[in-house]
Amino acid sequence: SDARQQEWEANDFAAELLMPRRLFAADAERLDVSIAAVQRLAAGDMYDVSVTAAAWRLVQTTREHCAVVVSRGGAVEWIVRSERFSLPVTERRQRLHPDTLAAGVFRGEGADAQPHPVPAGVWLDAPAPIPGVLLESTHRIPSLDQVISLLW
Repeated sequence: SDARQQEWEANDFAAELLMPRRLFAADAERLDVSIAAVQRLAAGDMYDVSVTAAAWRLVQTTREHCAVVVSRGGAVEWIVRSERFSLPVTERRQRLHPDTLAAGVFRGEGADAQPHPVPAGVWLDAPAPIPGVLLESTHRIPSLDQVISLLW
């Protein structure tokens, strides 16, 4: 819809104004891919933006294979992937697999900004099991009942 298009354009404008692509990408490149890095970029002495905005911008600007998954109430709300991340992440509105760190946060376990390995299959939606691991780090936003997961 036109309203949705206008919202996307406004978000892109705000992101470029507050977190200029070239500067943000250079700063992000010096950090690891994790929520800890996102929190650093979002801090008042860096870009002074929300963790959600910084995570989104990290995924937009990085050369790494990564994705941000925002869940609410134990289900996937939205996903954004870097250009290089082509794996089939769980779809919107699906319940989180119990072995994701995000599901653990909804169960009352603490969020962890440092990346931890999780089986790839707990985040990926594929017809056959996918071997290997992904790294997941999490950030909890209690006021919105959200958990941000950065997958790498």
